[in-house]
Amino acid sequence: MTRYPRIRVCDGLHPCLSKPRSDKRAAEAISILTHAPWMWPIDEDERTMTLGRSYVAAGPPPMRPGLVPLVTASPAVASGSLWALGSGLATQATFGDTAQRAWNAAAAALPRCVPVLWNSVRNAQLQAPRPLFLTAHPGIGAPPTFADGASFGLAFLLSLASTVLGISLPDDLVASATIATDGSIGRVEGLDLKLQVVACTAPRLRRFMVCADQEDEARAIAGALPRPLEIVAVKSGGHALEIAFTNIAHNLAHQASDPERRDEIIDALFRLAFGDRISVFDWTPVHGAATVLADRDPVDLDASHRFRLRFAAAVAARHESLAVPLPVPSPERLAELPHPVRVAVLAHLVQHCADTATPDFADLEPLLARYVTDPHEASDAQLRLLGALARRDAVTGRPVTACAAAETLTKAWFDRYQPGEASYPLSLWLKLAGALNDPASFARADRALNRLRLLAGPGHHGLPWSEAARRHGAILLGHTTSDIFRAPTKGAYDRWSLRALRLLGDDEAWTTHLHDLLAHVPDATRLDAHRATIAAVALDEALAGRPIDWLPGNTSSTAADAVRHLLEDEPPAVAQALLALLDAQAQPTGQLLASWSRGEEAGRAVCTGLGEWALRFLPY
Repeated sequence: MTRYPRIRVCDGLHPCLSKPRSDKRAAEAISILTHAPWMWPIDEDERTMTLGRSYVAAGPPPMRPGLVPLVTASPAVASGSLWALGSGLATQATFGDTAQRAWNAAAAALPRCVPVLWNSVRNAQLQAPRPLFLTAHPGIGAPPTFADGASFGLAFLLSLASTVLGISLPDDLVASATIATDGSIGRVEGLDLKLQVVACTAPRLRRFMVCADQEDEARAIAGALPRPLEIVAVKSGGHALEIAFTNIAHNLAHQASDPERRDEIIDALFRLAFGDRISVFDWTPVHGAATVLADRDPVDLDASHRFRLRFAAAVAARHESLAVPLPVPSPERLAELPHPVRVAVLAHLVQHCADTATPDFADLEPLLARYVTDPHEASDAQLRLLGALARRDAVTGRPVTACAAAETLTKAWFDRYQPGEASYPLSLWLKLAGALNDPASFARADRALNRLRLLAGPGHHGLPWSEAARRHGAILLGHTTSDIFRAPTKGAYDRWSLRALRLLGDDEAWTTHLHDLLAHVPDATRLDAHRATIAAVALDEALAGRPIDWLPGNTSSTAADAVRHLLEDEPPAVAQALLALLDAQAQPTGQLLASWSRGEEAGRAVCTGLGEWALRFLPY
């Protein structure tokens, strides 16, 4: 049997090296020293560094993106444990449910905590994390194979950020705090045990990051440790990332100074933009990254680079309900792209036209002709293009055409065994069937929704949108039998909760829910989702002939004037169309819809140029 050197616990290497009595124990220590740089002694400690190199001749491994230390506490046995998280770790250990929830919360929080982003958070999130047990202090016998706790949250955020940004974390930093989806962080238990295990077993970990609320507690504990630890108190996930990565935006610019790396980042941004919206929880930092690069010295960027960056910036802004012009590429620029990507770009251009009224659809039509085909013969990318065209029809005065197209596309996705994709046209179909007062069409759509529930499963990301669309359509048809309408929904669906309560005749609940909604109106003049929803509720009430004296700041006797101040910062085409609809409030809603569906000039004028906001205002 091979004999290995002996060292004492706390001499600067992994504790199991203090009694390396077998090849198995030595192999375990070698694995740990190979994967966890922070378990090595500091460079100045030559004796223990030499000892470490007798096990791993190459010395401490470099940090790599995603690699992060984790620390837990077990008060029942008065012990703290140190773990590693990163790709490529040879481990069979798993995380518990609480840790998994913390992982998902960190993934949701990340886009809200960084100024720029150029890779998919969702892809990183879906890489199921596995922890590698390193050590415990005091020892706890057999190595555990299970790690759990909400206190991993902040470390998870650092790991995900490191992976997505492609930047390694410093090897002297460990963190312990909870994380919420909004990026706020919280206190943890067992801080004394966690600080002790770090101080006694991981010589290169010198900074311990905690929630600002626990700074005093952590400093008091750190003062009594066998070696000093610097306590880093942070106020939020964003604050933690600023400390861990210094200046992320500057780092992006620095990476982009290398032409090969710049091309990789631009390609990543472009790929994000024409991909699925759910690949990023918050698109603001994607818009920020594309803008940072686009604003660099234009000499460094060719025409293809500039188009891809402007495309990524505009699409990211649209996903956050902001109108940023999207350039129409030249035929030559389109020809550079593979066919599926080319069609995906065109679908985004049509979607942008529907949601923001730019670019001018007349500029797109010559590019679309060769890619619009029968759904049965269409590729997946072409089906999505047809879906974007149906959405545009829906907001430009062609609801009957749009409803028929949405039904056809829903069936087409089911026919090619992709039920999840069917959720997008199905949502449009359910709403339009209700808006057009077509119970037969709505019944067919409802059956398709049942099929989606069965085939896609309850966890599919598109199902909640289809369920909400069913609710909208049912309310417009006057359905009152389902219990779903008796539970008002917070957020973007407040308008439909209120319409449901009016339909049910529950005026008391309507008033209560309205007051809850009004309490969230921001003071800023910029129109946001709450203000848009309130304007939509005012529109519904005005069209129904009810007073709107509850409207904030309303000093006018007419509905149009009362809503106008809520639309001051909207794109002119949207504001004018909504005001035109208010001015026509004497018409019963059914007459207005009939005019609209027949394509008459009056109905068409109301809908021309409407975008994403308009979907909250139009009668459906």
